[in-house]
Amino acid sequence: MAYSVAGDVQKAFNADRITSLADDDADGTADTDVIGNLIDDADAFIYSHIRHLYTNLDPDDLTAGTDVPNELRWASSQLAAVFLKRRQGINDIQTYEQVERWLDKVAQGEISLQAATTRLPDSTTRGREKDFSDKSLDNYGEPAPGIDAGTDNTFFQDQGSDRNDFA
Repeated sequence: MAYSVAGDVQKAFNADRITSLADDDADGTADTDVIGNLIDDADAFIYSHIRHLYTNLDPDDLTAGTDVPNELRWASSQLAAVFLKRRQGINDIQTYEQVERWLDKVAQGEISLQAATTRLPDSTTRGREKDFSDKSLDNYGEPAPGIDAGTDNTFFQDQGSDRNDFA
């Protein structure tokens, strides 16, 4: 499923103009496969920017009924319109750069998408020194009853090791 559909592209761009630019078979209507391919190209470009943050928004994995964030629908339809114009030698640099600036902000985490369910949280230890000294580990108490924490630990024996002197 794509981030946008042909109707979204028509909203982003004059419908008559779309017909004139995407009517490869000259039957008076825009060819749906042309528009679909342009949307696929736009979605691939968008996902290349956001995939490291939003793994749940891979356009190839979306299913019918998936809520696509409105921002992605906008970006996809705008880029598809830009790509459609390029087919005829028209460069819409302003729209392309506007979408790309927005995508860069999303990729850098300055803008969050409304359906961002799999974005990884920042580290809870960033900026703090990690202390694994014996003194800091004393706070964790003794092993649970029945757990042998010594060098005769059966875990190592079960792994085929004949060395029990790991100390």
